[in-house]
Amino acid sequence: MQSCSVGLKAISTEEERFHFGLWAIEKSPLIIGAPMTTIAQASLDILMNKEIIALNQDALGTAAALVRRYSQEQYDVWAGPLSGDRMVLAVSNWNAASTSVAVNLASVVNVTSADARDVWAKVDIKLNGTYSAPIAGHQLKILVLSNIVKSTTAEKSVGYYLATAAQLSGSAKTQSCSSSQCLPGNKKVAMGSSGRVTFSNVSGGTSGGKKVVGVDYIQYDVALGSAWADGASVRPMAVQVNGGTAKTWQWPIAGGNWYETGRLNIELEGLRTGTNNTVVFSTSAAGPDLVGLEVFELVSVCRPAWQSLTLVAMVTDLRNRHEEDAI
Repeated sequence: MQSCSVGLKAISTEEERFHFGLWAIEKSPLIIGAPMTTIAQASLDILMNKEIIALNQDALGTAAALVRRYSQEQYDVWAGPLSGDRMVLAVSNWNAASTSVAVNLASVVNVTSADARDVWAKVDIKLNGTYSAPIAGHQLKILVLSNIVKSTTAEKSVGYYLATAAQLSGSAKTQSCSSSQCLPGNKKVAMGSSGRVTFSNVSGGTSGGKKVVGVDYIQYDVALGSAWADGASVRPMAVQVNGGTAKTWQWPIAGGNWYETGRLNIELEGLRTGTNNTVVFSTSAAGPDLVGLEVFELVSVCRPAWQSLTLVAMVTDLRNRHEEDAI
């Protein structure tokens, strides 16, 4: 990344905290780009926040990951492991208006309860089951979790479905890849600007309703030439369940080229019990390439309720928990 925009008077103070905090948990170099002789005190206070800097310099050195996206609600959830069996949990509000969020800790980060430090607010809170909070426009809430109790439930895969095996229409076209590309199937569907991919006989698990769905996709639309104006590095694609109202997500860059698969976890509602489900992905503008989807169901697991969340488990849960089922 480039040098920080904090102190350049290009964004608001809240946006400066957002900018600096996200760079910190992503373990990006914190390079000051503002002239120190004229920088405002509020901006200087942001750059000198020791708790934020400590997240950037944490000994584990693992960047936080985007673990859940709510595009229409315009907020994201980020999480990652820290040294000392701790975790950073961040919620980002992309909307200019304030909103309220409710994060199901068991589903999103595999946590039942924890002590939490609200870093920007400099207050300590207790988390139990759900993290609920109002978030101002363009605010990034950052929590450091400790004394973590791991959830006695976990997301279990109930089915993986390759996009190339689904029904394609419109501009959606199958594209073959090499043995190391477009994993796990070595093929992808290029959606184009009017593509439609219909997955039939998708499992809704034993209970139906809302499910976490891991969508494997490829998107490398790097808007370097227009990022300082109105450019965006996301591509839209809508998802519809069983003929219901389609919901659009903004799909961020995934991987380092147009053949490296990334995953975005989303929540889909309206699934039926069993395999009598139809899920449709569609584009009305240039969209990402689609590789496949995996449906998860929250189930009980056999471990003591007091067991702490280890760093190894966090890395596995947040980055790799889908791989065994996908292979």
